[in-house]
Amino acid sequence: MKKLLRIVLGNKYQFFVKIFWRLNAIIYPLIFKKKGTLVYAGINLGDSFQKIFYKYKTVYGFEPNPSNYKKLGRFSHYKGVKIYNCALSDKEGRMSFFLPDNTNNVSASLSDFSADNPLTSKRTIEVKVINLLHFLKNQKIDSIDFYLSDIEGYDFKVLSTIKEYLDLKKIKAIQVEALNNETKNTYKNVSNYEYQFDELLKENYNKIGRGSGYVKAGDDFSGNTLDILYELKP
Repeated sequence: MKKLLRIVLGNKYQFFVKIFWRLNAIIYPLIFKKKGTLVYAGINLGDSFQKIFYKYKTVYGFEPNPSNYKKLGRFSHYKGVKIYNCALSDKEGRMSFFLPDNTNNVSASLSDFSADNPLTSKRTIEVKVINLLHFLKNQKIDSIDFYLSDIEGYDFKVLSTIKEYLDLKKIKAIQVEALNNETKNTYKNVSNYEYQFDELLKENYNKIGRGSGYVKAGDDFSGNTLDILYELKP
């Protein structure tokens, strides 16, 4: 169906997609009860974010790339949605942000790319970085229904900063981007493998899906880069 729509609509397809999800955002709360809090790290241009944000009462999103952040204004009029122009890390301050050699800066990272990464960095910019644990406590966020990160190599480092929330079972579901354990590290300065998440989360969480993009329970995808879904144990 999606392929057919692309062919029929041509260059109007992306406009159609935005309208479709805007209608979803209007209709959903009229039929369903919204969940609590969504924390979404690495919004990029909002293509994936637009598919889920409207299901939550309170949303905290993060996008460090200034050019991408400017294009996220369409979400600003939704009640309970706050998007911040900064990156998440284990520290506070400013860091270099490596922009890849593609047209839309997809896969930009706080780490430079290794020789095993098909991407190379065309230039760097300096961005604000914050510690997620400090942010959550400053905002008095006591529980999170869904934590989703797609932050190009920094997912494990950032999730580790909120281990206190993991240990206290304050996060119901978690989706992260990770490298397949058999894949060579595609980043120079950071490690972000699936086994690291499994070890960090094994006590309180079950791994229920491995996919690409928005993951559903039961998905079983195998690739060099994975999106992995974990759920709080009963």
